Amino acid sequence: AHKYLRVVVTANDGKGGTQTASSGYTEILNSAPVLSTDARSLTAIEEDATGNNGDTVAAILASAGTATDVDGNALGIAITAIDSSNGTWQYKSGAGTWTTITGVSGASALLLAGTDRVRFVPNADYNGSVVNGITFKAWDQTSGTAGTTVGNDTTANGGLGAGGQFSVASATVDIEVAAVNDAPVLTDSVLTLPSVAQAAGAPNGAVGVAVSSLVALGANVSDVDSGAVTGIALVGLDNSEGGIWYYSTDGGTSWTAVGTVNDSGNALLLRTTDRLYYQPTGANAGILSAAITFRAWDQTSGTAGTKVATAGGGGISAFSAATDTASLSITPAALGSAVTLAPASDTGNSNTDNITKASSVTFNGSGANANANTTVRLYANGSLVATTAADASGAYSFTGVDVSGLSGAVDFTVRQVIAGMESADSAVRTVTFDRTAPTVSITTVTGDNVLNAAESAVPQTVAGTTTGVEDGQTVTVTLNGKTYSTTVTNNAWSLSIPSADLLALPDGGAYTITADLADVAGNAPGQATRSVSVDRT
Repeated sequence: AHKYLRVVVTANDGKGGTQTASSGYTEILNSAPVLSTDARSLTAIEEDATGNNGDTVAAILASAGTATDVDGNALGIAITAIDSSNGTWQYKSGAGTWTTITGVSGASALLLAGTDRVRFVPNADYNGSVVNGITFKAWDQTSGTAGTTVGNDTTANGGLGAGGQFSVASATVDIEVAAVNDAPVLTDSVLTLPSVAQAAGAPNGAVGVAVSSLVALGANVSDVDSGAVTGIALVGLDNSEGGIWYYSTDGGTSWTAVGTVNDSGNALLLRTTDRLYYQPTGANAGILSAAITFRAWDQTSGTAGTKVATAGGGGISAFSAATDTASLSITPAALGSAVTLAPASDTGNSNTDNITKASSVTFNGSGANANANTTVRLYANGSLVATTAADASGAYSFTGVDVSGLSGAVDFTVRQVIAGMESADSAVRTVTFDRTAPTVSITTVTGDNVLNAAESAVPQTVAGTTTGVEDGQTVTVTLNGKTYSTTVTNNAWSLSIPSADLLALPDGGAYTITADLADVAGNAPGQATRSVSVDRT
């Protein structure tokens, strides 16, 4: 708009007479505002402060240097350049909405009045100094409209006439974006704690799991902050099995019960060098699918071994917004007792010696560490031969087990299976399978099977061999109605017949020596005979 000056003079003679005279209209030319080149600044903000309210243009002009106008016009600014490398520049007029500043230049400057606001919206996680973020000239608002761009070349010098609404000099605007903590980001992953035996005792030494196995930067935890470290905030435990959770902050030298954990003031803080351990009750085995629940902890607040509130994590807190879980397998304990061969399956002259000729047998078992209603597997020399189920008391039986392919001494063990996990072997039960009938023989007596007078006067040895006979088996020898017994050692036997019994044999007679051998496994007995004669003449 143009301004004009017209001078009007009125004379008064004091007696009521007046006379008025006026000049013509003279255009008053505008003087450009004057701007010092001092760098201005916006009020400092924090990292990720996307909702900050910025500053008024008037406050920006007043933040440093000078901005004046001899014409007394209210000053605004004409923005001719912005640096959006680290964020977005926006403006707002009155109660309006924020508008992003784009495409400004000396030939297309954005005009803003002193009451308009300007703000910087930093890129996510950016912090630092934004220098020369805005370049502007002072604008005296004598032409143009705030919130629009002006086509007049604001690179022209200020002064009288067209274009004189802008200062000759330009200035810049800086802003400091203060760093704040960024919560770590925890990615869901499949985590498994080292299994623990059903009968495991209290922790001792570096047992259990190191927290470093649960969280690691670059693996399942990310953190944009420089020099970040990680750990966990333990916020949940599966206590359904009834055991005790422990933690150690000194590598396992000492252990402390975890107790109650939650997000509401009881999140246990642990570093990657700290450890966790679970001691089962000893009564159960199985899998705790969500044994622990935790958040990532960047250690910017709190102390390892203490409990804090996490307030849900995320934002600028020390805790991740997300949680993750880890499972724990409690492996079944080895059955304390060996299986027992059923008496009916233990053939032979004893039903407790574990020697049998049977091809199908029954085993029974129960005892220490036997869990109710679990699967039990029978192994022969390490090979699975049968499977059964324990009853509510933990007792079990394997009936009709095919052992026809087994021979000699065989070691039987059992393992219980819970949730797909198999225990270690039980104590061993050794069973000997013998399905071969034994044989026995009698070697020549007195060298020629003839008993003379001299030989009758002293005890005589009757001996022989066996096959397929266990040591200790009894050989019974019969001569002239009398019996004599000995045992087998290394498939050989011998005994002595007293001279009195030999002298009682009539001279000139023929006699049969019989050796009978019973089989411990119950196979058909063996028998051998040897004919001898008496000739004392």
